[in-house]
Amino acid sequence: MSNKSIQSMEEAHDFFQQRRQLGIKPGLQRVEKLARAVGNPEQLLNAVHIAGTNGKGSTVVFLKSILEQAGYRVGSFTSPPKETFLDMIEVGDQSITDTDFIDILQRLLPSIEQLDQQQDPPSEFEILTVIAFVHLQASADIAIIEVAMGGREDTTNILTPLVSVVTTIGLDHQRFLGDTYQAIAYHKAGIIKKDTPVIVGRVPACTIETFITEAERQTAPLIWLEQQLSVDQYVPLDRIDQVQLTMGSDRLTFTKQIVGEHQVDNAALAVAACQQLKEHGFTIGKAHMEIGLSNAFISGRFEQVMSHPLIILDSAHNHESIQAFCRTVSQRDNSKSPKVLFAVFKDKPIAAMMTCLARQFDEILCTTFDHPRAAKTEEIALSFPKVQTVDWKPFLLSLAPMDRLYVTGSVEFVTQVRKYLLNHSPAKND
Repeated sequence: MSNKSIQSMEEAHDFFQQRRQLGIKPGLQRVEKLARAVGNPEQLLNAVHIAGTNGKGSTVVFLKSILEQAGYRVGSFTSPPKETFLDMIEVGDQSITDTDFIDILQRLLPSIEQLDQQQDPPSEFEILTVIAFVHLQASADIAIIEVAMGGREDTTNILTPLVSVVTTIGLDHQRFLGDTYQAIAYHKAGIIKKDTPVIVGRVPACTIETFITEAERQTAPLIWLEQQLSVDQYVPLDRIDQVQLTMGSDRLTFTKQIVGEHQVDNAALAVAACQQLKEHGFTIGKAHMEIGLSNAFISGRFEQVMSHPLIILDSAHNHESIQAFCRTVSQRDNSKSPKVLFAVFKDKPIAAMMTCLARQFDEILCTTFDHPRAAKTEEIALSFPKVQTVDWKPFLLSLAPMDRLYVTGSVEFVTQVRKYLLNHSPAKND
């Protein structure tokens, strides 16, 4: 039995704060041991496993909305947290309760202590992953599990899902995953499991062989989005997008609230996952898919949060997502004076991201935010001297009613801005 006891969320927060300094640890042996201690819930879980550089979060939301429309209790494990680590673990719209979280953590403490004594302490995220698997296995009909980083050595990869999905391949987290598309694809392809279908989105041509090789090694059916998807019509409207597409055998018409042409691919990936789930006995009809795709919404994805001034938030946290963000702005905004407010983690390709923003915006304002990985304003300004530097909170409050502002960069930054704006109104919010 453990000598420790955690009885409150305050104690749990302190416990994880101490673990945070361990950082990212390669290898799955620790998370596998923790999972064994609580009966290997990942082996009993009906799940979809989603990896990719960009598009994971939106694909999760599209798929979750469809499955809920079909009447299933849908769980999810996603990162980073919106506010606390509890909201990473959800069933429906409900985060895991304090009581359930502490109960599962208490059950894991003896194994955590044993690993600590063996000088192989489990990280914060490894423990959170097992807590998520225990809760979702007990509470959900099906769970959607988002890879945190990479895939092959991600803590979630002890899972054996019903279907795997890889959304995109881009250059991100190179320190851990490598500096080439092929190296990053190798990590993403690591989620492919034996005899388990895998759906792959639009990826660089140089990575195709990586997925073919891994799928053959695992005798896994390989489904390419580009071979299955035909977009019959895409019409950007004022706030929603009208889409008609054919994905395999399904021909669908819906209006999506998650803005951007690239989101059509994420919606189609969710449909493809549903097609595979139907092979496992899930009942998902055309109406479930159309209504689910239409209802799907995710905060901070090209989201208009205010009208006067006009403020749109989009968490574009790496070079590829900044490119997609700028394409969406060019398609939807013909005004002459939009501004962009930008903040990002210091390990991102800041100069390349700024160059992309400069092609779209005449006025770029950079800032920093409360996070240990956040780049300082002077670091961003050194990468691109033409930018202005601001303190983002007073800057937002100084906006005039006719201003147009885009806010982009790290998910954590956009989340902080969104929360601040909901409590502080620059000019007038109508």
